[in-house]
Amino acid sequence: MTDERARADAEQRWAGKRLAHGQLTSGLLPGPARPWTELVFFAGTFDGYTELGMDVTRLEAFADEVRRGWNRDAQLPTDLTTLRGALFAEQRRDHFTDSASDPETLHYIHALVYAIRAVVTGSESPGGANGIINSSTPGAPGAILTAPADIELKLGARTIHTVFDLLGHNEDDMTYSVGWGLAQSHAFAQRVVQAVYGKSMGALTAIGLQQADNDTGRTDIEIETEHAHLVIEAKRGWTVPQMQQLQKYADRLKRERGRDRRIVVVAEAAEHFPPVQQMLDGGPVDGIRVSYLPWSQLAALAAETSAAVKARAERALLRELNRYLRRLMTSQSVTSNMVYVVSLNHQQHDWTSLTFVQTVMEQDRYYHPVGGPGQHWPKTPPNYLGFRFDGKLQRVSHVEDYEVVTRPHDHAPWIAGWVDWSDQPHFLYQLGAPLPLPKHPVKSTKMWNRRVEVALDLLLTCDSSPTPMPRPGHVWRPPAKDRSA
Repeated sequence: MTDERARADAEQRWAGKRLAHGQLTSGLLPGPARPWTELVFFAGTFDGYTELGMDVTRLEAFADEVRRGWNRDAQLPTDLTTLRGALFAEQRRDHFTDSASDPETLHYIHALVYAIRAVVTGSESPGGANGIINSSTPGAPGAILTAPADIELKLGARTIHTVFDLLGHNEDDMTYSVGWGLAQSHAFAQRVVQAVYGKSMGALTAIGLQQADNDTGRTDIEIETEHAHLVIEAKRGWTVPQMQQLQKYADRLKRERGRDRRIVVVAEAAEHFPPVQQMLDGGPVDGIRVSYLPWSQLAALAAETSAAVKARAERALLRELNRYLRRLMTSQSVTSNMVYVVSLNHQQHDWTSLTFVQTVMEQDRYYHPVGGPGQHWPKTPPNYLGFRFDGKLQRVSHVEDYEVVTRPHDHAPWIAGWVDWSDQPHFLYQLGAPLPLPKHPVKSTKMWNRRVEVALDLLLTCDSSPTPMPRPGHVWRPPAKDRSA
C-alpha cells in the first residue's frame, strides 16, 4: 500500500471519531512503527482534555511527566487512559510545533502506540508484574535481545528487578545502594551536594559508608568535598531521626574546622510533613545546619544525572538506582488515575461560614489534615478528589493546585481568623472543573460513609460506590478550632 493510500485509509478509520477503551480491538489499532501521518488520526480518537479533565497547561505538564518517565527509564505505564492521553497530548503538541518530525519524539510515539496495543490485545504481559512497558519488552520500539518479559529472577520468594534488589529493601540496603551510586558516579554526588547547598562546593574528595566512632556512633553516608562535609542520615519510610541522634552527628562534625558542615536527613515524607517541618524549624543543632531531601528527590537526581553523563555503564547504574528507589517509595505520580473519595455534609460549624458542601461546590476548594502516624488522611496530595453527599457521588475534580496551610483564614476567608492549625497542618486544594459524571446516579452503599480510593475509570462507569479498594478512615469530627469533613 502506498503512503498516500495508507494515510487515506487511516483517515477513514479514525478521523473525527471518539473511541472508548472498550471499542478498541486488534484490527482497529495501528500497526507497529507507522508514520505519523497515519498515527495523528488515531491519536485524535481520544479527547484528552475531556477524559483527563485538564486544560492545555495541565495536559502539557501531564504529557511531560509521562515523557520524562520514558526518557529516564524507558518505561511506560499500562493504564490506557494515561497512554492514550499522552498520545493525544503529543498530537496537540505536534499541531503547534511540528514536534513529531523529531526522530526521538517519533520513537516515543511509537512506544506509546505499542504499549496501547499490548494492553488492549493482551498479547504481551506488559512489564510482567511491574505494570510497565519497557525497552526490553519483546517487540517494543528499541527492544534489545533479552529474556522474555515474563521470566523473572527470583531470590527465594523475592523478585529481583534491579541489581540493587539483590541487597534487599531495608534501611541499610537502601543506604548501601545510594552510597555505591555516589562512589561510582561523582556527577551524581555533585548533584546531591548542589541540591543541599544550591551551588558547587568544590571537587569531591571522599565518600564514606557507615563510618563508626566510639563517642558519636555510626553515620549512614558521608560526602566530603573541598569546601563541605555532609553527614547523611537515611530513613526508610516517613520517620525522621530524633534530636538525640542529630546531636551525635553535630558533635562529630563540630570537631572539624575550615569546611561547611551539614546534616542531611533523607526519608520518604514530603518536606511539608509535620515531623519534617518540626525538625527543620528547630534550627541548627549546636551550630550545625540540618537539611532535608526526600527519597523522591534523590531518585530524581539519579535520573537527571543518568540523562546527562556520557559513560554507558554510569548511565545504566544510575537508571537502576532510580528504579530501585522508586519501587520502594509510596508517593503518588501525577499520572495516577486514582480518585480519593470523601464524604461531605451540610453541617454548619462555628469556625467557618460555609459548610463543606458549599466549600467544594461554590468555592472549588477542599481541605483536610496532612496524614501522619495514626491518621487515615493522605500523606501526599491525591491527583483526583471525589465528593459524595446526599446519598450519591456529586463531583469528581482534578487537583489543580494545593498548599500546606496552618492559618487558613489567609487563604480561605470564610474560615474564622482565630482558627490555627499549627498543631496539624492541612492540605488546601484548588479544584479543577467537575468531570462529567455518569448519567445514572452513582449511589451510596454500606461503604459510603468511609473514605475510599478508587480508579477514575471505575468510579465514572460504576452503578454504586466501588468497594474493591477501601481505605476506611475513622469517624472524625472537628473540635471547636478544627477542621475538615
